[in-house]
Order: sequence, then C-alpha cells, then structure tokens
Amino acid sequence: MIINASVDDQSDPVRLTEEFANAVKRIKDKPPDDAKPKETAQFELGQPEEEFDYESAVGQALEHIRSGQISKVVLARKLTYGTSSPLNPFSIAHDLRQRFPECFTFCLSTPGQGIMVGATPETLAKVSGTTLETEALAGSAPRGPSAGKDAHWGKTLLGREKEVLEHRLVIESIQRRLDSIGLNNFEEGRSRLLRLANLQHIRTPLRAQLPSGVHPFDALCALHPTPAMGGTPRESALSLVRKLEGSQRGWYSGVTGWLDSKGRGEFIVPIRCGKIMPESLTLYAGAGLVEGSVPEQEKIETDWKLQAMLEVITGRTTLPGE
Repeated sequence: MIINASVDDQSDPVRLTEEFANAVKRIKDKPPDDAKPKETAQFELGQPEEEFDYESAVGQALEHIRSGQISKVVLARKLTYGTSSPLNPFSIAHDLRQRFPECFTFCLSTPGQGIMVGATPETLAKVSGTTLETEALAGSAPRGPSAGKDAHWGKTLLGREKEVLEHRLVIESIQRRLDSIGLNNFEEGRSRLLRLANLQHIRTPLRAQLPSGVHPFDALCALHPTPAMGGTPRESALSLVRKLEGSQRGWYSGVTGWLDSKGRGEFIVPIRCGKIMPESLTLYAGAGLVEGSVPEQEKIETDWKLQAMLEVITGRTTLPGE
C-alpha cells in the first residue's frame, strides 16, 4: 500500500510526517473483518454513453496511416454507465487479482476524481541496480474454447502479418527511445505469448544497463507513452489521438509505480481498468491500429478487453445490449 501527499514549497515536513503516521495507524487499527475483501455484488448496467463512434474514428485513423503520416496509432474507447448504488473498488480489485494473477492489480485514488481500479498486463519499466527491464506488448487474440483451439489461435497470433507489424513497431520505437538517452546496450529477448484468463498477447522482453548519470525517471520519460499506448511517430500519433478521442484519458494509460531510496522500482501502465465515481462507472479499453487493421475487428478487440471488468462487476460475459 502506498500513502501519498501533495508537497510544495509551503509544506511542513513535521505535519506531513504526522499525517503519514496517522494514516498508517488508521490502517493498522482496522478490525480484521474490515480488511477482508467482501463478496462483489453484481450490478445491472444499462446502455453506456460513448463519446464518439469508434469504428468511424478507426477509419479516419487508417486514412492517416495509409497516407504515410503515421505507422501506428492507439485509439481508446471510454464507456460511462450510471450506477444505482456505489461500487466497492476493493472487492472488484480482489476479484480481478484472483482472475488475472499474471497482471498487476491496482487502485488509484485522487481526491474528487474517483478511484481507478483494474488489472494491467503492461509493465513499463522495472529497475534493479543498474539494470532496466521493459517490454513490448502488442497484438491480441481471445483464448480458445479448447486446448487445441487455444494453441491454434496463439500460433496464428504470432504469425499474422498485421500483429507481427504492430509488435515490431513497438520494439523498434522502444529501442530508439532508449538509445536517445544513452541506453544502446539493450538485449532483446524471445517473443512469447502472454496468456491471460481471457486474452493472449505477444510479449517481448527488453533489458538494458543504465549508464552513469541516467536516472530511472529519464528512462520513464523516454519510454512513455510507448507505441502500445500512443503510436508512432509519437508526436504525430498523440496529436491524432487527441483529435479523434476528443477528451483527456486521465489515469488511463498513464504511469504508476514506486521507486525506493536505492533506485529500485517498478512502474506499470494502468489499462484494462475503470473509474468508479459515486454514481457512475467509466470503463476504458484501446486497440493498436496499423496498416491492415479492420475497424469492425478493432472494436471487437476492445470488447474483449472491456468484458473482463464487466464480468467481475455484473457477472455477465457480454456488453450491455448484446
């Protein structure tokens, strides 16, 4: 658990220390029953509000790709549902952790901005000593209904031209960005399938040595947002994302993690998540678009990703209205 506070030039170190101590005491003094995750109640959700036509926006993005302006862009959907009663973010996080043990489960809270809860497979960076580890994660396929079908779909994912192109663009962009801050001695691992409960992805690990004078935050600034979250070239892709999505993503696809006094740390990208407010739930999911992408299929991919959160919250495997 991480306890944080806003610090500026007017902050009183003694008062901040006392606030941290009080927060720790409140957690320790909680009765044991309060600390146990409670069973997630299943909610009925009506039709969601969506800010733009996703398939139409994908079509517009593909026009930019075909014109050669960009190689890849990641468009995200944002669906907002009304809720008749408050959702319990910690019970949802507990259920997500049980269903997706391969992922990082997170709860992020900002006063007045709700709580973001989700389970992400996306590691941005892990730092230990002078070693920096990151990864390329791109390309998606559902899990198969049988072992044979699952293996077939995974093999197809590894060999499908569109997925191979998308994944290679991510790797090459990460390498360029690491090289821009002097990390040019990286090692590229073997691409393998990352199999989650509902989806499988292509994952390629990358490792580099941090040169003297390069802080882990320098690497984070160089890496984020990766092509898996924004696109490539970065600035052109992000400009198009802002134009087509029309609103801020907030915590979605940002950065969260920790760094200790010895320079060790781990940072993730919050995706496959939802923002819980007192009377609403907003879910986020995106898909990477490259040459060969099909608008209808890209929307289906985001449906796969949205369904994981919806199943935990509602007990249903389909989007409302399907």
